[in-house]
Amino acid sequence: MTKQLTNRKVVIFENDFVDRNIVASIVDVAEDYKAMLLKIVEQFEADMRHYKYVVVNSRLENESFKSLELNKISGCSATWVSEQNYNPQNPFDTSWWRGGAGAITSLKLL
Repeated sequence: MTKQLTNRKVVIFENDFVDRNIVASIVDVAEDYKAMLLKIVEQFEADMRHYKYVVVNSRLENESFKSLELNKISGCSATWVSEQNYNPQNPFDTSWWRGGAGAITSLKLL
């Protein structure tokens, strides 16, 4: 598995959950490039929860985040992960999610 995207910074464009662009670092990339764990540069609070991580999944079946390496904008679904829900043993796990802190958005490498 190549880790060319790891430690690179991306912008998460404003969406239904956040009203501004958010800068994050890529912490981990799934082997199929269809999921990534991002760490928000400036964590923020919403709904009385502190958010530090975002799990993003590519939107379309035939797309992956490899397109970011070509300086393209990549559409994704994003689930913001609060400190209490983050599991370092399974960082892509969002099985706890039941609504809220999620949105359809786009990413671009900085």
